[in-house]
Amino acid sequence: MALIACPECDKEVSDKAPTCPNCGVPLAVPVDALVHVTQKRGKATRFKCQIYVDGAVVAAGRTGDTLRIPCAEPVDIAVRIQGVSYKHQIAPGERWVLRPRPLVGRYFEQVEQIIGF
Repeated sequence: MALIACPECDKEVSDKAPTCPNCGVPLAVPVDALVHVTQKRGKATRFKCQIYVDGAVVAAGRTGDTLRIPCAEPVDIAVRIQGVSYKHQIAPGERWVLRPRPLVGRYFEQVEQIIGF
């Protein structure tokens, strides 16, 4: 959670609050979700990854990158790395990390903040 200044009263407010608790003004609703694709330990190669929504690529990068997914409502995504897809549902403003699972595969973990964002 980060603190932002209310555009009306200039008091500090949580970036997750729908309205300012001091003056009641509606705050901007986040419309992007973030997915950080963690690189496996000991791997020097950064593999290509793509995020799909309804079969269309909405974000692309490499392992180790944080990808921004535009969404105004919850959507089902598929993250494709080295020919394997990892599916999950995300909502606007959420932050997720796609982590390597020991020995095989990956899993999604929701986080409050992704460093650098």
